[in-house]
Amino acid sequence: MRDSNLAPRRTAQRSCVRGTPLVSLAFALALITVPAAGAHGEDAPSESVPGDEIVGGTDVTGDGKMSRLDPVVVTATRTQTQLSDLPQTMTVVSREDIEESKVDTVGDLLRAVTGVQVQQAGGRGTTTSVFIRGSESDEVLTLIDGVQVNSVTLGAFDFANLTPEGFDRVEVLRGGGGSLYGSEAIGGVVNLITRRGDGPPSGAMSFAGGNGATDRETGVFSAANEQFRVAGSATHIGTAGFGQEIPVDVTGTVKKTNQDYDATTASLRADWTPTETSALYGILHYVGSNVGLANASNFLGVLDPNARQQGDFYFAKLGWEDAAPLDGLSYRLSGAYVQDDQRFNDPPDVNNTAETRSRIPSEIVQGDAQANYAWQWSLSTVGFQYTRKSADVFSYYSFNDPPGETFDPSREDYGVYAQEQVRLFDDQIILLGSVRYDHDQQFGNVTSPTAAIAVRLPWQPFPDYWTGTRLRATYAEGFRAPTFNELFFPGFGNPNLDPERSSEWNAGFDVELLDGRAVVYATYFDRRVKDDIVTVLVDPETFEFAPVNLGRVDATGVETGLDVDLGAGFRAGGTYTYLGIQSAGGADQVVRRPNNQMSAFVAYRTPQVFAAADAFQARVDVFFVGDRPDYDPETGDIVTNPQYTRVDLATAYVLPWKLYDTSFSLFGQVSNLFDRDYQEVLGFPSMPINALAGLRIAF
Repeated sequence: MRDSNLAPRRTAQRSCVRGTPLVSLAFALALITVPAAGAHGEDAPSESVPGDEIVGGTDVTGDGKMSRLDPVVVTATRTQTQLSDLPQTMTVVSREDIEESKVDTVGDLLRAVTGVQVQQAGGRGTTTSVFIRGSESDEVLTLIDGVQVNSVTLGAFDFANLTPEGFDRVEVLRGGGGSLYGSEAIGGVVNLITRRGDGPPSGAMSFAGGNGATDRETGVFSAANEQFRVAGSATHIGTAGFGQEIPVDVTGTVKKTNQDYDATTASLRADWTPTETSALYGILHYVGSNVGLANASNFLGVLDPNARQQGDFYFAKLGWEDAAPLDGLSYRLSGAYVQDDQRFNDPPDVNNTAETRSRIPSEIVQGDAQANYAWQWSLSTVGFQYTRKSADVFSYYSFNDPPGETFDPSREDYGVYAQEQVRLFDDQIILLGSVRYDHDQQFGNVTSPTAAIAVRLPWQPFPDYWTGTRLRATYAEGFRAPTFNELFFPGFGNPNLDPERSSEWNAGFDVELLDGRAVVYATYFDRRVKDDIVTVLVDPETFEFAPVNLGRVDATGVETGLDVDLGAGFRAGGTYTYLGIQSAGGADQVVRRPNNQMSAFVAYRTPQVFAAADAFQARVDVFFVGDRPDYDPETGDIVTNPQYTRVDLATAYVLPWKLYDTSFSLFGQVSNLFDRDYQEVLGFPSMPINALAGLRIAF
């Protein structure tokens, strides 16, 4: 596996570069650079909760769950706003959705989100990239509680190892978010919100095992009183992997394919509310992973028996909020530190006599200050953000001269933003305008505006069935600053790169039917990225490549979907995304972007199956990804990666008895239920059927 093959910046020329020292080193370095709250559920209030940037809920407007509680979200406006009032296109994956689907990682959780494409390069623990509306993965900004966590060297965030237990929900803004967040928000923003302590002391543990020598253990706890709240979680997952046996040395010794994986994640959040309106909070996350990379040498056309990637990811945030120091005024101050230590090691073997080793520790320091003032019919927001990114890269490739190279880049960015949200005619019309100015010490100054409108129509042609109609439209501009690798990678980087610039508009509607039991939605989007950064062959004799600003990429498409409460405990929904994408003046073709992508689910839950105290739930998810162009791993030619359909199943049964207020549940989950053979990225076979069964103990 190598990240340049997972989510490559588009190349303007294709050449057979297999076996050259510089390119081999580039592959190895690219591979290892990416690593791996409020009231909950239906009891969530709709107003602000001091000390929490989010208030939970389970509704999804624009992706069709308007019949359930309408949550308060923060990603689209950096303020607490009810989802049904947003002009932007947004999805919320709620705590209920997380528990119902029982997925192992946040990456799998995002597969069902409209307009989002998830690509994993092989089995568990391998690089998992997220694309929104045909964007590159480094054009999607990933946040944890509003803090940037994208790789500072490659630009993208790897979702392979992050588990969902520590999060209350995931907010996905589809479309440019640069006017509030700055660089890398061209395709959209994924914001993961940490769980917040709630209610009397409680906790749960689960233990599961399955084929491929897979085991998964989790633990969560929560507690709250009038002034203090605390919540935490821990998850471990391990597997021996799947695959054939491969030679280890010239004697013919064989071993199981190098696909074993082990990861541990942990999270903790604590809140102190000294007054009714103010709060101090702290958040911690840790992810440790170790994975064998069977396909690390797939550009050589062979399996790799001993390449490994290890990572340690640390996240810390401290914040203070006051919701009402003065009438109409609120403010927020926070600081955060992110450290991501990645290591890659590939000793010589029978197929590849070179040795590759890399270490890439990186850091992000972020400080935020924001103030909001509520007028009679509008909300004004101003904010400041400071970000410092740094890395200390060491790479060793035995066939290079010299074999080891280092570089230690860093840069600072100062961003200021302002936003106005205007509500007219009893909230029937909502107008939004925002603008951000970024000053980066390397690439200069960038201004990013956004304008949006949402209109609720009184038109109800069939009042008994047609409950409501909402129209919405957005125009946004954004940019992506060049990554450290694109600027400074030895023998490759180009320090004269300019940032990519984007402009996007979208328009859509939401129609609520059957008194909120069903919703139909659709959005048309059109995005253009100029000064696209592509990799070109600059010296055919030495096979030297370099990134340059070249041409543009145009992406247009339609997102549609349906969500309906069928009654009797059944709920169903489906999404379809059509994407048209083309490059002009740069790459010959944009790879790994399907024109057609669909998902569907059916969920069922019921209490009192066999007894008064038991309960049962089940969910089936179906994912379809159409044909898409991709690179042949042996020749480098662009070929067709065929379509595939994947089915996942999750079930749970609450046993009808308790022991000292402790309840017990049996659960099961099956990924790739029908054992389909497919590759999300050519050269990286996806995981076969993987079934887990376990016991959950709640107290």
